[in-house]
Amino acid sequence: MLLVGVWHGGLSDESVEDMANANLYVMRFLDLSLEAEVPDHSVLSRFRTRLTAAKAWDGLLDQINQQISALNVSVTTGSHIDASITHSPRKPMLGLLDKAAIKPGTRVYADKAYCSQKHREALKARGIKNGIQDKAVKNKPLTQRQLQRNRLITKSRYVVERTFGSQARWFGSKVLRYQGLAKAHTWHILQ
Repeated sequence: MLLVGVWHGGLSDESVEDMANANLYVMRFLDLSLEAEVPDHSVLSRFRTRLTAAKAWDGLLDQINQQISALNVSVTTGSHIDASITHSPRKPMLGLLDKAAIKPGTRVYADKAYCSQKHREALKARGIKNGIQDKAVKNKPLTQRQLQRNRLITKSRYVVERTFGSQARWFGSKVLRYQGLAKAHTWHILQ
């Protein structure tokens, strides 16, 4: 039921309950008969909260990924990270670099929102190649070389942008309805 809510644009628990009671497609997905008793919205909320408190979402995602791998339909190398998946006043690039355990010599691609001396130095200090797009500043347009470099970076980044753009379009992932890192992580795992 939680996935149904995500797949339909981030529905409230009450709306998911209504769908499970009225939509035959959803009932079939949930393996509910017409006579079945549908869990109410408070059950969904408590279930999500308990799994979040138990930090169980990563384990569930691992199991889903194992099932996908068994069907041989998964991408097995690389990682796509996009900080714009939800609105945040911070740009946590440095924390993401450490958390992702990126190996020295790897090129990290990022859009021009991350263009800063601080980020370039952080990449260099970690032995990571700079793939951050250049950003023009007032009265200083980009050179032809910088424009060409940005185009080359875009050729690698479009996969990330397309992936997260699809999440935003299909699942409403640009706005997070929950507060706190653990609840935000839960939402992203469900997506």
